Amino acid sequence: MRNTQTEKDMKHLLTQAAAGVMLFLFPFLVAAGPLSGPVSPESAEPGKSRDTLIVGCDISFPPFSFPDPETGGYMGFDIDVWDLTAKSAGLRYKWQPMEFHSLFPALECGRLDAALGAIPLTSEREKRLDFSHAYTDDGLEFFVVKADRRVTSIKDLAHRRVVVRPGGAAAEFLADTKIFKNPDMRIGGMDFCMEESGLVAELLSGQADAMLVSSLKGRHMMLTEPRLIPSGRRFRIRGLAIALPPGSPLRENVNRALLQVRETGQIERIYIKWFGTPNPVDERP
Repeated sequence: MRNTQTEKDMKHLLTQAAAGVMLFLFPFLVAAGPLSGPVSPESAEPGKSRDTLIVGCDISFPPFSFPDPETGGYMGFDIDVWDLTAKSAGLRYKWQPMEFHSLFPALECGRLDAALGAIPLTSEREKRLDFSHAYTDDGLEFFVVKADRRVTSIKDLAHRRVVVRPGGAAAEFLADTKIFKNPDMRIGGMDFCMEESGLVAELLSGQADAMLVSSLKGRHMMLTEPRLIPSGRRFRIRGLAIALPPGSPLRENVNRALLQVRETGQIERIYIKWFGTPNPVDERP
């Protein structure tokens, strides 16, 4: 059993390393256009969709969407969610890789028929675009080293060091939240690392007492680093959904398909595949 697990871990690490090389090539992939052919420069007519949908995706965001070094295509939780949904709805599509900040403008002008990339639902985005039902949700969560018995709740982080990525939602949360504005709840400091791997290294080396990341990203990290454990409480929880152009004719069909793949347990299976635990959305009554 130990040798089998080691082989699985080595395969995962090699896959992640190869994926890293593909991520380095991301700007060139974007410039080259979609995997299955060029995107027409013309927008779809309002209220209509193409026979073969153009689906935008930020492919630099593992474990949601990133290059598959074995097939030359893309892989990740969001990739699997859309593939299941499209098959259930009978939709043909091809991927258009692009950076996250370009997805919404491309949807608004009709260059994309749908977009994914761990997109949180917000009231401001709802004003601009249509969205599917949420297929799961995500939030921020503290992760600590399993052997560190000093941290069993958020209160235990008082006067301890928390590591986050700079300029992201986690850093903003620590700066703004009232939890850490309480004089009795000051953190010892806030360190920054550019990559998630750096956060884990800081934590495991004892340079930090906790890291604050996306709950789903943290659980994906736990698949290859069993010394990590979650705090058990999530903050700023938001649903993740498929973004669609305003007035999209696909919305009803996509929502029906999402419900079908959830009811048959298919989303639950891919959730466990990528995050190792059951989907909390599906556990609700």
